[in-house]
Amino acid sequence: MKVLKSISVVILTTIIFFACKGDPKQAAETAETIIENAEKTQDKPTDTRTLAKRLKELKPVSDGALESWLPEQLTTMPRKKIEKGQPGFEPGSAVIGYYESGRGSDWSQIQIHVLDGAGQTFSPKVIAQIKMHDLEFNEDINGDSNRTVMYKGLKVHQTYNKEIGSSNLQFIIDQRFSVRITAINPALETVWNEIEVLDFDALKNLK
Repeated sequence: MKVLKSISVVILTTIIFFACKGDPKQAAETAETIIENAEKTQDKPTDTRTLAKRLKELKPVSDGALESWLPEQLTTMPRKKIEKGQPGFEPGSAVIGYYESGRGSDWSQIQIHVLDGAGQTFSPKVIAQIKMHDLEFNEDINGDSNRTVMYKGLKVHQTYNKEIGSSNLQFIIDQRFSVRITAINPALETVWNEIEVLDFDALKNLK
C-alpha cells in the first residue's frame, strides 16, 4: 500500500509540476497533501492484489492497435504526430498522440497518452493510477484546481491551472487502460469539447 501511494504521489507530482512553475519540491508537497486529504474521504478501495495478478496475466495489445484508437483529428484539432512507448520504461504498449492548432500566441496543444496496463511493464504504474483514481478530489492548492468529475459515466481526475493555461484529465478504462490528456493553452471547456470524438468504449475491444 505504501509503495502504491508513493507511486501515486510521483504520478500526481508529474501532472502538477508545471502548475508549480517548475518547482519540484513544491509540486511533490502539493501532490502529497492532495492525496492525503483525498484519502480521508475514500470509500471502497480497489483490491490491488487481485487486479495486479489479473493484469500481469493478460497479453498487452499492440502499439498499432493503440495507434488506431487515436483519431486523426479531435473535434477541430488535427493530429501532428504519434510517439510509441514511454520515456524511462522498457518497451510496452503505450502511445502518445499530439494534436495542435494555431500559431504564435494562439498556439495550443493537446497530448493523449494511452497506456495498456496488461503484462509486466506497465501494470505497476496503471495500478497506482487506479488507486489514485479511487480517491475523490476537491481541492485548490497553489493555483491548481483538482476535481473528481464524471464524463459519459466515467470517473475523471481533472487538474486545471487557469493562470498558466494547463489542464490534465486522467481516465481509467476497464480497470486496465490509462488515458491521460494533457493540454497546453486551451481553456478547460475547449479541452472537453475537443475530446468529444474519443470512443473510450472501443478501447475495451482492442487486440
